[in-house]
Amino acid sequence: MLASPAVTKVTASPGACAHGGWTRAWLCFGLLAALGCVSVEGGAVEVSWVVHSSGGYALSGCGCAEPPIDAIRLDVRPAAPAEGLASLSYLFGCSRKRGATPFEIPPGRYAVSITALDGQGQAIAAAVTPPPRLATVEWGKPASMDAQLVVAPCAERCANKNGRCEAQ
Repeated sequence: MLASPAVTKVTASPGACAHGGWTRAWLCFGLLAALGCVSVEGGAVEVSWVVHSSGGYALSGCGCAEPPIDAIRLDVRPAAPAEGLASLSYLFGCSRKRGATPFEIPPGRYAVSITALDGQGQAIAAAVTPPPRLATVEWGKPASMDAQLVVAPCAERCANKNGRCEAQ
């Protein structure tokens, strides 16, 4: 005969929160804050993207582009050279479909753009991306960009008879 596992029922008395509940809550909050903190030394930029074929269909994956898109480079350049701010670039795996920089970008106005890269880190000329968009970066806040559309040719291995571009 198998023994059944022990089950312990825990109940709280009506006054449990009044007697130390807030102290426990603040201790938990402090622990989470200490373990989950990120360094904030400026602002950040968030971007998302989707890859479509020139026929207008979403590709089932970045590998269905021709050539395959390995990464997306996010370029953050000062909107006006006189601001004395540096240009920054960040790489994200294409299949992530989104990326966020660390909070390290000095506050200011920036022209933000994305570029599709192949497996060697080279820009893919056949992949069309939107022109740079202006973003205001503020200290401690993420500047969220609208979803960016990357248009790339569909790889023959992914093309189907319905005109869609899907991994087979």
